[in-house]
Amino acid sequence: MGIRIIVIAVLGVLVIAPSSSRAAAAQSGLKDRYDAAQHFQQAGKMKQAAAEYRAFIAEAAGELVARV
Repeated sequence: MGIRIIVIAVLGVLVIAPSSSRAAAAQSGLKDRYDAAQHFQQAGKMKQAAAEYRAFIAEAAGELVARV
């Protein structure tokens, strides 16, 4: 449940922030990471899912820092 709140908050900030080609590419990459994590989780591959969730959060945090 906690990860969902973080994901929703990060995606909300990225959607509200001004868009540019770099931002659009970052959102696409973040979406790909999140989708991959969900796919692995649904397939029961929790180690791979956790790795993708961590990568998603790291990339999202980097995007947030870049926008400040």
